[in-house]
Parts: sequence; structure tokens; C-alpha cells
Amino acid sequence: MVSLPQNIANLVLSKFDTLPQKCKPRTQPNGQREWTPMSAIVLAKSGHDPELTCVSLATGTKCLPSSAMTKCKGMVLHDSHAEILALRGLNCWLLSEAKAVLSDPTYHSPFLELDVTDPSGADQSLSLFPRPPLKLKPDVSIHFFTTEAPCGDASMEILMKSMGPDDREPWPVEEAALMNLQGRGHFSLLGYVRRKPARADADPSNSKSCTDKLAVKQYTSVLSFPADLFIQRTENAYIRTLTVYRDQYDPTGYQRAFGQAGRLSDVCHLGRLFRVDPLPEDFPQFRYDKTYTDSDSKGKAKVTNISALWIRYSGSSTADVVEVLMNGVKSGFKQWDLRPAKASVVSRCKLWQLACSMLDLIRDEDRLDKVHRDAWANDLCRSLSAETYAAAKSTHLRDDQIKLRHDITVALGNWTKNGGDYSWNCMEVQTSVP
Repeated sequence: MVSLPQNIANLVLSKFDTLPQKCKPRTQPNGQREWTPMSAIVLAKSGHDPELTCVSLATGTKCLPSSAMTKCKGMVLHDSHAEILALRGLNCWLLSEAKAVLSDPTYHSPFLELDVTDPSGADQSLSLFPRPPLKLKPDVSIHFFTTEAPCGDASMEILMKSMGPDDREPWPVEEAALMNLQGRGHFSLLGYVRRKPARADADPSNSKSCTDKLAVKQYTSVLSFPADLFIQRTENAYIRTLTVYRDQYDPTGYQRAFGQAGRLSDVCHLGRLFRVDPLPEDFPQFRYDKTYTDSDSKGKAKVTNISALWIRYSGSSTADVVEVLMNGVKSGFKQWDLRPAKASVVSRCKLWQLACSMLDLIRDEDRLDKVHRDAWANDLCRSLSAETYAAAKSTHLRDDQIKLRHDITVALGNWTKNGGDYSWNCMEVQTSVP
């Protein structure tokens, strides 16, 4: 019998195969092959043989330096690593699916439902503010797949095994390095937050490693702003399993990074830790992995400079989202082009605008309790109408989320904020809404 991890991997690899060739790493004229990591989000419907649906898939390894943050204006992606794009794709899909549920009473989502229970009853949130009216159906679980070990602390043992003995020697540790550890090196320091990119000679970034971002998601759920204003943070809004190739799994590193006895052991009772499921050793290799070889490839593979993003259609839409990204914007646009069409559907400005486009649907939603609906609509309208992205993201509706995230990043120790792209308004960028 094929296991759940194998079924998840087979589904994701099959989906990637169907994407246009432009989404895939290329082979250079000299025969040198490009490679890339790939990550995806799969939803499962509970049962003896769970029904699986891939809703978001991405590739990529690039991120922006901290010096570029003030120029982004919400239109340029800071982090284009596959894991992070897949999570942003999930949030975009959730918002689109929520919009479909709110706009079409005849649409019955397989994954989301309105919470029509009386908000004054025993299940009312302890928060002083109205809870979001949508939630994942109770038989839905979230599963994460990745072809590479997440960069950062979980991959340090794997990285050290791939290097020569001299390269693994401990580096001198200075206070400045400790507070902003680069992705590679300082191998005597394990259990720390690390930044991207991995190369020591690259323009420094404050973007946290994929290990660190996934670790925080174990406590804050997969929901991020603004999807968390519409969808409840229920028990199943967290990653249930992480599936990874066997050669990209080291139990020591993964337990330290994500596990109960690891670096977050003092606060693990606050989270919902995912289970790591390594694939069997003989599972077919991802053909765009850096170690993949065939008769046509020549020389050492080179990492591609493009990222690909695929998001499943939502509601009545019949078209999936397919984007090829370079330097944080859609391929074909210059990074600092003034045209807002450069922005990905998962950029900050596009997601904020998608949320704003749903405000008119709220007050007409007669399937919800009127008092709860109006209170939620009023608070949501005030929050999404804020003057800046920073103000919108800091809305009182997210107080519990903000406090929890703060507590977890403090527990991690050397977390530095990646600031600079907050003081703009979504009406400043007239992008179309997906």
C-alpha cells in the first residue's frame, strides 16, 4: 500500500510536470543543467484513503537584500524561496476561495465553510473582537511537501556532510554575527535563527531562513495577513505533516529546529508541531534536483535564477494562476519598474487589494448572525482602510496573532526584523485584483 507521504509527493511531482516549460529550469546551450528546489501545499480530506488536492506549488531560491526593502512598495516579493512562495500561494488561494463562498451562495467549497453558529454561544472566541466568519472544514488537513531541506538550522547537518572537513571548522564568533547569522557557516552555532541568502559575499538580507519561518508557522498557523482576517485559526489551520526526500532529512537537525525537544522546547505547548515524513530511499528523484543526472547533462548543475508559482483556481474560476518570477516581480518586468502590473498575485499589495475587494460582500451575507456580521464588517472595514500597510497589519483584530508571533520570535532568540516595506497604501498602487 502506498503511504500518505508517497501519495503527496506523487501528486505534487505530477502537477509540476503539467506546468508550462517556462516554469522549469533550463538547459544552457553548452549543456549545463539548471536546478531548483520545489515546495507545495496539499490539502487532504480525512478518510481511509484521503482525497488529496494540491492548491499551491512553487520553485525558487532567491531573496532581496535589506537595502532594497524601502523601494518595494508592496509590489516586489522579498523572499522567493520555494517554501515561502508556496505558503503565500496558499494564502492567496484561501482568500480567493473565501471570496467565492461570500459572493456566490450556490457555491459549496470542498474546503471552506461559513461559521453560522451563534457567536454568543459556548464556542465564542475568548477574544474581545468578532471572530472571522469562515473556517476550514473539520475534515481538511494541511500538508507541506519540499524537495530540499529547508534552508537554515534544519539543514545544517546535511550541509556539513556535503562539505570538506576544512570547510566545517568553527568560525570565530562576534556579537554582530550572532545576531544576524548568515545561512551557511558558523557550524559551531546550532539552534539559532539564520538569514538568507546563504552566500557570504552576497549583499546582506534580513529575511529569515525557511527553517525559521516554518518553525514560527507551527505556532501562528499557515494563515497570514490578510487571510487571517477572514479565516479562523482553527486546530486544522496548521501544517499537519512535512514530507521531504530521505537524503534531505537529518533527524538531529529537524528535531532541533522543529521538534518538542528542540530550540523551542520551552514554548512547544503553545504550538501544533507538524510531523516530518521522509520518503523511502528508493522514491523517484525530482528531475530538477541539483544532484539529478542524465545522459544529456554536462558539468555541475547551476541554480536557476527564476521562480515559478502555480495556484489552483478558486470558486467559479476555471483558470489556475501561473507566474514566472525574477527578482521578486513577474518575468518580463524590470524590478523597479513603476508599472504595477509587475506585481505577483502573492505580493503584499495584491493580497491587500484582494481583501479590500471582499468588503462589499460582507454586509450582504445573510447566512451569518446579523450582530456578528455587522461587528465583523465594521472592524474589518476600518482595518483594511488603514493609511499604511503597517497600520492595516497591526489591526486590533490581529492582537492575539501579533502577541503570539512576538513571543515565539523572542523565544528563538536572535530574530531581527526585516523592515522597510510598510509605509505605503494599497490605493497607491492601482493593480488589478485576481
